[in-house]
Amino acid sequence: MQNEDCNAAVLRFIDKVDMAAIHKIIDDIPESAFGLTVITPVQKQYYKDVMDAVYYECLLPTSEKLRNVEAS
Repeated sequence: MQNEDCNAAVLRFIDKVDMAAIHKIIDDIPESAFGLTVITPVQKQYYKDVMDAVYYECLLPTSEKLRNVEAS
């Protein structure tokens, strides 16, 4: 929270990110193509869980702290 450019980027990103759209992109990846495995259902769930963790446990709390600092 010491770099103003980074703070601004976090706030711009958090206002535009759509987690449902990200989940849909992951869900829409074909599990196989040309007889080869592309991604398994377990891998899809893992990627969605990681994205959720980054968003809800890191980015969202950081953006809330930044907004509280701005409001002070």
